[in-house]
Amino acid sequence: SNAHETDITALIVPTKKKHNTIAPHNNNRPQASDINDNELVREMRQKLKGRNLRDVVIDGANIGRTYGDSEFSARGIKLAVDLFHSYGYPDSKIVVIVPAHYLSKDKEHIFPNLIHRKIVHKAFQQKIDDKNKRFYDDRLIVDVAVVRKGIILSNDFYRDLLADSGDAVRKTIRERLLCYRFIGDNLCLPNPVSEGGLPLDTFLSM
Repeated sequence: SNAHETDITALIVPTKKKHNTIAPHNNNRPQASDINDNELVREMRQKLKGRNLRDVVIDGANIGRTYGDSEFSARGIKLAVDLFHSYGYPDSKIVVIVPAHYLSKDKEHIFPNLIHRKIVHKAFQQKIDDKNKRFYDDRLIVDVAVVRKGIILSNDFYRDLLADSGDAVRKTIRERLLCYRFIGDNLCLPNPVSEGGLPLDTFLSM
């Protein structure tokens, strides 16, 4: 429908902004949690200062289930968003994709604020019959990363998409996928990104 087309266009075509992609301090924007007030995060923010940051597309279902130990927790998504804010990312460069039915699993009422700030977006869904729906969050995550030349934060290797997609999608999955681990409330990212790979700051700003 036209409504869907408008929503998708707004999501995958970012608004043009000034070249300075590090957001200045803004008292109106929720600040990252104290969990990210550490030397490693401060060093990364300093390295990224003034660089052209890649958008980050967060696999909300994957992050939420990992943090909740298979039971979805929206807090995992908030921790991921907070970390990238601590790195100097503005809201406009953070996209979280979640299946629509996950919005009702938000026990801590985290999603309303992130939706209002246009960070969290619902994935496509198709009604198959009265009891079943098909969700397309993986496809949307990768497509948005392709269009916005961003990275994907997920521990999913998207093997089904690798086998059934064109060169642009395969290249994004193979070259711009960032894995992670939660240690308590600390979201830990690899640095370098892979064995013998790019330093994290280079990966985030190419």
